[in-house]
Order: sequence, then structure tokens, then C-alpha cells
Amino acid sequence: MWSVEIAKSADKVLKKAPLEVRDAFDAWKNIIQLSGVQGIKAINGYRDHLLHGEWEGARSSSLNAK
Repeated sequence: MWSVEIAKSADKVLKKAPLEVRDAFDAWKNIIQLSGVQGIKAINGYRDHLLHGEWEGARSSSLNAK
């Protein structure tokens, strides 16, 4: 099972975001936690990549507007 860490600044913005954005974020988070990278790569609109440098070994994933 994967874990999702959300930056404080992102969490603050998310709380003020429209309901549809919060719902999309919750769906993304659930996919990551249950299926990991393979689940995200199976759905168009999501971007995922390995990080380098100080964060090597971690991943970054984002939801793009469809």
C-alpha cells in the first residue's frame, strides 16, 4: 500500500477548492493508496514520475485538467 503526503500549502488550497476538484483529488488519492503507480498510469489525465536529487526514490504525481 502506498502513502500520500500532502504539502501544507496544497492542503490549504484544497480546502478552498470547488467540490469537483476535491472529489477528483480524493479519487486520485484513493487510486494511489490502493493501486499505486500502476493504477495512476492506467488512467489518462494523471502524470507521474520519479524524483531525483534530494528526493530520489520518491515520486511526484499530479492531476491535469482533462
